[in-house]
Amino acid sequence: MQMAGLNKTPIFCLDYTDALTFAEADLISNWAIYRNMFLEEVKNNG
Repeated sequence: MQMAGLNKTPIFCLDYTDALTFAEADLISNWAIYRNMFLEEVKNNG
């Protein structure tokens, strides 16, 4: 799945600990992108 230029990768067969670890790593590596997307959305709709 693709959203605003980002590729979404489904994760399978993970327990909650693995899913949390995956989510934390994603946030750490993509925080600047997510922040900029949010600020652009606020700017355009705020």
